[in-house]
Amino acid sequence: NGEVEPTVKSIELVEKEMEELLVVLNALNEKFGDTPEVLFNREILDLKKEEATEMLENLVKNKPDCYEASCLLGELLCEQERFKEAANVYQQALIYNPAEWDLYYNLGIVYTRLSDFQMAKEMYEKAAAINHKMYGANYNLGLIAFIQRDFDTAEKFFENSLYGDLEAMSYYQLAK
Repeated sequence: NGEVEPTVKSIELVEKEMEELLVVLNALNEKFGDTPEVLFNREILDLKKEEATEMLENLVKNKPDCYEASCLLGELLCEQERFKEAANVYQQALIYNPAEWDLYYNLGIVYTRLSDFQMAKEMYEKAAAINHKMYGANYNLGLIAFIQRDFDTAEKFFENSLYGDLEAMSYYQLAK
């Protein structure tokens, strides 16, 4: 039927991918900071987004199944408001990692930013189906329904998200 079966990666393969990612992170660190932790400091990343993005794009191009690099690249592209490119990165990552709920969740965020609410809904629903404790997906589904003035649906999603997000409680009360 053309569907890709999810595969379980060996520990050796995951370790190898992590080593490759660490090489890139260390290269970024040598260029921009003193310690690996500095790389994740948003102020430093904000100053060097283009260089970091370019290095991650090269890594993802050469290693499209490297989940961690795809996530970092998608995040950087979103921070630069390059949402269509981020969507492409996350979609490509899903080919190799179809069971990763956060890729669907991040795609939901991207499609929301692109005002493609139907695709955003589909992605949030897939994230919630994989990770039943993903209350943020229900919260975001509630926000989309709320924006579209579908208050009954919004109420349902906000209620489902209450277990994990207290801010949703206020939206729940508004929708109700």
